Amino acid sequence: MHEKKGYVRYITGVPATRPPWPHPSPIWGAHPKHGAKDAIQTYTYLAAARGRLFDALRTLADSDYRREFPFALRRLSATLPHMLNAEWNYAWRIERGERPDQSRKPIPPDSEPSFAEVESAWRVQAETTRRAIESSRAAGAWETIRETRTPIGGRIMIVRASPADIFMQLLCHEVHHRAQVMAMLKTMGVTVQDLDYSTMSYITWE
Repeated sequence: MHEKKGYVRYITGVPATRPPWPHPSPIWGAHPKHGAKDAIQTYTYLAAARGRLFDALRTLADSDYRREFPFALRRLSATLPHMLNAEWNYAWRIERGERPDQSRKPIPPDSEPSFAEVESAWRVQAETTRRAIESSRAAGAWETIRETRTPIGGRIMIVRASPADIFMQLLCHEVHHRAQVMAMLKTMGVTVQDLDYSTMSYITWE
């Protein structure tokens, strides 16, 4: 049964692991154990690792926060807002199943506010992300594939994904850019390490 709501098509009763079109099987949702409850646990780890990164970032002078590097988005002051805005985008899709209104991003495009402003905005966003995951679980929609079609540059961008898929992208996107931030910090003599999920979640030492 298909229910159309604007540009969003909800495919009800179709498990995310058996879609009716070519579509990679999402890792989240591929096993009954891996549901929204596990995503909350994983997001808790992600936020904790982010907190340790933020501890290091708070020690920087604003000039270092805006220092140019010859890779990635070139500045910490550009990378952090990009990461935050991406999480906002993904959380919106997880909860609503639609492309968000880009004018409502936490950080305006091309804006590079201070680290303190980014950290404050991300603290708010983290709670929003948790609520989005919980909301999807409560609605029984964690593995429901949704389709959005967005006109961009004369073409149509088609996104077919479940909240589980979108959460996996949220996770991988932050880890990808987190590594770039760690590299930038390292060149300035600030070392952040041992942020692996295993180290922070289930390995102990005697």
